[in-house]
Amino acid sequence: MKTGPKLNTYGATESDYATTYLQEYVRCGKANCQTCSAGTEQGHGPYWYAYHYSPALKRRFKKYIGKKLPANVELSSHDGNS
Repeated sequence: MKTGPKLNTYGATESDYATTYLQEYVRCGKANCQTCSAGTEQGHGPYWYAYHYSPALKRRFKKYIGKKLPANVELSSHDGNS
């Protein structure tokens, strides 16, 4: 997983706080789920999530996007594409 942007705001540019899109697998936690059973490493998914750092709140936010990335989102070589 990509680490968040620098916490030092001195000299930071807008791209240091850009939104990053990553795909993740999620475990549902149900006892009888075949997808999340003990023998598998992955869970359900992959699902897209958007990560954005807020310098004002000094915190990183995660937002669920869905199974498909919206058409208006362009991936760079730094964003997850697994």
